[in-house]
Amino acid sequence: MNKIKVGLMCLYIKLYDDCKLQEIRDRSEAFYEKLAVALEGEGFEVVRNPICCVKDEFQACVDKFEAEG
Repeated sequence: MNKIKVGLMCLYIKLYDDCKLQEIRDRSEAFYEKLAVALEGEGFEVVRNPICCVKDEFQACVDKFEAEG
């Protein structure tokens, strides 16, 4: 049986980085990883991507998901 493939995109507000709120990014990254691991534990194949804050990052993420099917 083939695994269902899902793309996991973490949306993040750039203002947090601009305000130097590193703890929020750290918590977001940790939650993203926890969620990805949980989905994999349920049998999904997870396509990961770095956190997305701006238009170019979102587009790169979508392009990666499309390329990976």
